[in-house]
Amino acid sequence: MRKYTRLFINLICVLLLILALKSQPYNYYILLRWTVFLVGMYNIYISFQNEDNIYVSLFALIVIIFNPVLPFYLKRSVWQVLDVIAAGIFLIRSFNFKE
Repeated sequence: MRKYTRLFINLICVLLLILALKSQPYNYYILLRWTVFLVGMYNIYISFQNEDNIYVSLFALIVIIFNPVLPFYLKRSVWQVLDVIAAGIFLIRSFNFKE
């Protein structure tokens, strides 16, 4: 059951990040930041338990970049690149969990 929950929340994050490539209302990006931040924190927790230090580092970086409390303000073109990279990491992690 846990495996499917992780798969589901990671794929939701991937979908939200891909949809962010198209112009969206400002509130969408606030929701995106919170979702990526919270799912990233969850991935850090699971990766730390499984001793996957590379994923702990990758998701820590994602959490810092998408932090909704102290946000970074970057150009749209930079955010699009970051969205694609983050979506790729979430997608790879969706199918690469140790049990």
